[in-house]
Amino acid sequence: MNSGLITLTELRRMTGLTIYSTRHYLDKAERCGDVYQAGRRGGIFPSEEAYRAWKKQAK
Repeated sequence: MNSGLITLTELRRMTGLTIYSTRHYLDKAERCGDVYQAGRRGGIFPSEEAYRAWKKQAK
């Protein structure tokens, strides 16, 4: 994990779940406010603030 960023592939490898199960539970976690998805290809972050900080640092 880099700066709170994790990719869907990394999450799948960590959990051992299928892509469909990973997306299902990730969507549920996002609806609860536990994580923030920066679009389907943007990565998964612990919060929107963490995403904004990562994006600012990446520039």
